[in-house]
Amino acid sequence: MKRNPLFKIHIFANLIEKEIERRLLSELGISYSQSMILDFIYSHPEISQRQVAMERHITPAAVSRHLEVLEEMGFIKRKDRDDNRREHIVVITDSGQKIVITAQTVVEDSVEDLIEDVSRGELEDMDLILEKLLKKFR
Repeated sequence: MKRNPLFKIHIFANLIEKEIERRLLSELGISYSQSMILDFIYSHPEISQRQVAMERHITPAAVSRHLEVLEEMGFIKRKDRDDNRREHIVVITDSGQKIVITAQTVVEDSVEDLIEDVSRGELEDMDLILEKLLKKFR
């Protein structure tokens, strides 16, 4: 039975995520989800914990668990907001900034390794097709 190309894209995306997860864990000791949250905090200084959950489409409880681990590792700090002590502000530390930059390189290298056998023209064609498909969701 021939598989639908969109199903193959789904399988490929999952395999990419698993490979990135494996490399991040082995090289940096953080998960892909943790690296994505760190990257988001890096791009949004002094963001609230609630905003991280909303923007990343993750439950507040899951964000809290990830942030707890990242704080224990020294990559972030949480502090109470001056005007609302029930809301926590997340700040990335210097070591957190360094790990984000390293994680970005790990992710980029992982993707490059996975697509090394695909020509530039094939990638451009695939990009055009995916953009056309993505328009349906915008």
